[in-house]
Amino acid sequence: ALQDCALEAADDDAAAEALARVLSKEDFERMEVVGQFNRGFVVARLDRDLFILDQHACDEKARFERLQASYTVRQQPLMRPLPLEASAAEEAVVREHMPTFERNGFRSVEE
Repeated sequence: ALQDCALEAADDDAAAEALARVLSKEDFERMEVVGQFNRGFVVARLDRDLFILDQHACDEKARFERLQASYTVRQQPLMRPLPLEASAAEEAVVREHMPTFERNGFRSVEE
């Protein structure tokens, strides 16, 4: 009965922890498909948990990751480089991810 489903404060913490969970590619590989509904969603089980997956979003993500792994953007140099103003924190992020920027055709020179 519905009254048997009373939630307590501890349940809030458990729910927040479950919603913050990050799934890896290996988790998806281990999932067992239970069914499909509404012609666009897959119900899958991983251990004791059930997941509702948007089929189209999953397909788009997989295609994007394959494209990203196999394609390198050819750089088209500017006639005159454009200066970019950035905070110290933004510069740190760019430096940390410079290989990704370079794979996508961007170069930078610090002044």
